[in-house]
Amino acid sequence: MKNTVSNYIRSQSLFSKRDKLLLAVSGGKDSIVLTHLMSDLGYKIGIAHVNYQLRGKDADADETLVKNLADSLGVPFFLKKMTAGQLGTSGIQQKARLIRYGFFEEIASKQSFDYIVTAHHKDDLVETVLFNLLRGTGAQGMRGIAAKKGLVRRPLLSVSSAEILAYANKKDICWREDSTNAQSKYDRNFLRNNIFPLLESRWPACKDSISHHAEVMRELVSISDWWLQKKAKSVKMSTSDGILLDLKEIKKSVAPLSLLRHLLAGIKIDNPVLSDILQKHQPGTQWYSNDKKYIITLEPGEKLNYKTTSESYDFQPLTFKLSGGEIKTNSGSLRVYETTVPFAENNSHFFLIKKKYLNTTFSIRKWKAGDSFHPVGMQGKKKKIKKYLTDLKLGRNQKEKVLVLTQDEKITWVIGLRADERFASDIKKNNGGVVLHWEPK
Repeated sequence: MKNTVSNYIRSQSLFSKRDKLLLAVSGGKDSIVLTHLMSDLGYKIGIAHVNYQLRGKDADADETLVKNLADSLGVPFFLKKMTAGQLGTSGIQQKARLIRYGFFEEIASKQSFDYIVTAHHKDDLVETVLFNLLRGTGAQGMRGIAAKKGLVRRPLLSVSSAEILAYANKKDICWREDSTNAQSKYDRNFLRNNIFPLLESRWPACKDSISHHAEVMRELVSISDWWLQKKAKSVKMSTSDGILLDLKEIKKSVAPLSLLRHLLAGIKIDNPVLSDILQKHQPGTQWYSNDKKYIITLEPGEKLNYKTTSESYDFQPLTFKLSGGEIKTNSGSLRVYETTVPFAENNSHFFLIKKKYLNTTFSIRKWKAGDSFHPVGMQGKKKKIKKYLTDLKLGRNQKEKVLVLTQDEKITWVIGLRADERFASDIKKNNGGVVLHWEPK
């Protein structure tokens, strides 16, 4: 087994004899064998151990065994000891993992270790592949455990748990068994204790087959990553409303689901939702991420807009007297000129309101369902603002930001878009008026 591990280290370029290695050692069979192997192969090592205080005297006995091993090999020993109950009662495994790797990284940085070495082996890789398959993580999850990721190196991925056990017995190596490994209430333990024995009874070489599958998937994912990164540039565009994705072009690609998943990689979203996004929908359709932190919106022209829920547009209604000066809002400024000044008549950011409304009370607010107005140029016809904005082919994100100027709840101006003819001064009749100029942020 020593030759197998040594060859794997070289073939994967994991580390060299010049490097300092910090070994993560729990006291179990795998990490104890890893320590003996790395020492026998002549690597410069240190040992790090975390005592979570979850198993009372057993946890203390693990700590003692690991410390004694470090002393016997004459290598540095680093300990993190938790206080009882510090991990709480829920999500213990995930919390423990974060604490464990945080501690390893801290020691590696302070003590100038080049790499952190863990004892993950072939069985761990195979379990991870099957676990990820059942969770539906896609091709990325089918790669299993990487031999190297960041500072972490895993030289035992080339050998099985059975080979490690045989080596430990042959070398008369002592270790401690974690009693929780027999508890199938944990998902991985359930696979290890119940599912794999059943699979191996029918397909004895299933672990080797899955391990080979993971190796093939790592290469395929590398190829697909190259294509996805290249293709993503052509379907992503930056606009004043944020990042938009060209859903029409995504659908035309050879792998639309993979491309969409790549583009939304920072958002926790399940495959069924991604598949649904790729189906035909009306503009304005929305989807939420699993954690409800993101909203994905289909805009006109088959464009996807995504943003955090905290970015949802918020505007507090503002009431004021219409008089000369500037009214500032978080969306822009409304400048009021009491006398007619030159302005671009066809510029929708200008509105010439009848002079009689000077010094009367107005409000600015977001438009709402049921709002209607009498657009200039429609000979007194009423139109719902929702229908008006839809006719303009505004996306949901754009519609959300539309403000209206009102007096006594009558729409005076769909700000920056169109005025209400009941309030507008007829510039052709030279009736004069007050100029309103909207300057958006």
